Amino acid sequence: ANIAVIKTLFFFKQKTAYEIDNASLHEIIGTIAGDDTIMMVVSEGCSRTDVKQALAHIIPDINRI
Repeated sequence: ANIAVIKTLFFFKQKTAYEIDNASLHEIIGTIAGDDTIMMVVSEGCSRTDVKQALAHIIPDINRI
């Protein structure tokens, strides 16, 4: 319940994970970036909507998903 996954293009994963980690979002505890996937550990009690709203300034098109 506290893990979220974002699929990315290969060359976006490290920068996106870095931006998420450094944005000091209380909804996200941390990230791990793979080749084309970012795994996020989500704070207890945060909904999918909370996480998407928090990430909207980093990933502008996230609300289309």
